[in-house]
Amino acid sequence: MSRELTDAYLQCVRDLPGLDAAGRQRAADYMAHSRAVYHGDVVDFLCVPKLYTPDEVDRLAAIARTTHEILCAVTSAYVADASYRALFGFPPELEALILQDPGYGSDIPMLRTDIFYDEVTGDFQFCEFNTDGSSAMIEDREVSCAVSLTDAYARFAADHSLQRFETFDSWVDTLLRLYGTVAGAVARPRLAIGDFLDLTTPYEIADFAERFRAAGADAVVCDLRDLYWDGTRLRDPDGQALDVIYRRAVTSDIMARADEVTDFLAAVQAGAVTPVGSFRSQVAHSKTIFPLLLHDQTLRLLPTEQQEFLRRHVPRTELLSADDSALLDAVIREPARWIIKPADRYGAQDVVAGKSCDPDAWEQLVCERAAAGGHIVQSYIEQYRSPNLHSGYRMSEGRDALPLLSPGEPPQIRDYQELLGLYTYDGRFAGCLMRAGLSSTINAAAGGCTLGTFRVQ
Repeated sequence: MSRELTDAYLQCVRDLPGLDAAGRQRAADYMAHSRAVYHGDVVDFLCVPKLYTPDEVDRLAAIARTTHEILCAVTSAYVADASYRALFGFPPELEALILQDPGYGSDIPMLRTDIFYDEVTGDFQFCEFNTDGSSAMIEDREVSCAVSLTDAYARFAADHSLQRFETFDSWVDTLLRLYGTVAGAVARPRLAIGDFLDLTTPYEIADFAERFRAAGADAVVCDLRDLYWDGTRLRDPDGQALDVIYRRAVTSDIMARADEVTDFLAAVQAGAVTPVGSFRSQVAHSKTIFPLLLHDQTLRLLPTEQQEFLRRHVPRTELLSADDSALLDAVIREPARWIIKPADRYGAQDVVAGKSCDPDAWEQLVCERAAAGGHIVQSYIEQYRSPNLHSGYRMSEGRDALPLLSPGEPPQIRDYQELLGLYTYDGRFAGCLMRAGLSSTINAAAGGCTLGTFRVQ
C-alpha cells in the first residue's frame, strides 16, 4: 500500500510545472533556514515523503516492539550470566559500567532499529541497532515540515489525511517517567543533556532542552568533560547538582575519551546521578551482538516465535578475524556478497560494501580490517528501491538555497535505495526515520538524503 501511495504522490508531482519546481524551491529554502544541521551541513532531502497506512504503522510498531523485547532479554542475560557475558568480549572497564544498576527498570530506554524494509512484501532484514546517542529526530521533523510546503503535498493532502510522527515530547515523557521511579527522585530534577559538544547535533539537543524545561525539569546542555564530581554529587559547570543525565554521548566515544570524563564516570559508578540511558544499552548497540543473536545461548533465552523472528531477519554476520582463513577467502572471493563494518562506530563511519570496491582494493581492505580486529563482516542486503525526486538545490545554513541544475536542465525522478529507522521509547513505537541514497551504503558522505514520514488515512 505504501508503494501505491508513493505512486499517487508522484502523479501529483508530475502534474505540476517542472515537477513542482516552485514547491521544491520553497522546501529547499525552508531547509536552508531550518534546524536540521549535522556537523555544519544542512541535511539533504528528497521531495517525495514516505507514506504509511494505519495497518503498515501497526506492522512497523510490532517489529519495533519485538526487537526491543529480544534485545532486553539479551541484555538481562548479559547482566545475570557471566558465561553468556564472556561471549561479547567487552573490556573489563566497560563491563563494569554495563553491570552498574541504573536504578530504573528499563535496560534500553531508547532504541532506533534500522532495517532494510520491503514495503511491497513487508519483509525486512536488520541493518543495526542504535541505542545510546540515537538521534536525527530533528531531521524527520524538519524534512516533513519542508515537504508539506510543496504544491504536490497540497494536492495529495486534498484527498488524504496526513499526520507527522512525534518523537520529541514522547521521549521527554519517557525519560522523566523512568527517572520518577528511581529511589529519591525529586519533583523538579536538574537534568543535563550530556554529550561531547564537538560531536553532537546542537540544534537537536537545544530543542530537547526546551521540551524538558516545558515539562518541568531544570534542563541544561553540558559537555561531559565539564561536569564536576565533588565526591557526593555530580555538578554542572555552574556548580548546580545534577539529578539525571540524558546521555547523548555514545559509549564508544566515552570509552575513547575516558580520561577526559573521569568525574562523570565516577558519579555514575557511585550511583550519585541517574543516566538515561545507562551503559547497559551498549549490549544491544555494539554490532558484536549480530553474530550472537543466532547463537544457541541466545536462542534458548527466547520463545519459539522470537527465535524464528531472528532467523528470518538477522543477516549472516561474522567477526572478521585474521585467524579465520576460510571466512577471509570467502569474503575476498565474492566481494558483492559482503559488507564490512566496525563493531562499535556510528553514522556509517568506515562501512564499506564489497560491491563498491575493485577486487584488489577489497582484498587489501579485508586483510587490513581482519588484522586490526574490531570489525564484523555481514551479508550484503539488496535494499528496497523506490522512485523519488531530489530538491535540485544546494543548501547552506542560513542562506536561501541555490539551484544545482543549469537553467532548462530538467530534474529527474530516480530509484533510491532506502533505510528505515524505527524509534522505540521504553518499548513503545514512536516514529520513523527514512534515509535513502543512490550508492551501496546510505549515509551523508555518500550522498544520502532524508525523507519526511507521515501516517496517511
